[in-house]
Amino acid sequence: MEAKQAMAIPLQITDSSVAIQLSVAIIDANDQHRREVANALAGFQGTTVREYSTFPASLDDLPQMMEKRYDAVIIGLDSDPEYAFDVVESLCDNNFTTVMV
Repeated sequence: MEAKQAMAIPLQITDSSVAIQLSVAIIDANDQHRREVANALAGFQGTTVREYSTFPASLDDLPQMMEKRYDAVIIGLDSDPEYAFDVVESLCDNNFTTVMV
């Protein structure tokens, strides 16, 4: 698999009245880990978080699961690392979103 590099673009906001909206999906079977991340993100104004407690049954189901476009998807690896990386690869291949593990 070829590594892809992304260029970091610094976010500069000069007008404090600008509202930033960020949508994040968390996919993690571990309820405690998922909740901790969701609670941390919920503290940021303008952030909406959607939690998923399971991976899609099939990678073919991933587009439907990600029907709402998220700015970022956070993937928990503990429950099934091999399949989790398949999900990450599929999300990256289809340019759905920014993916974090």
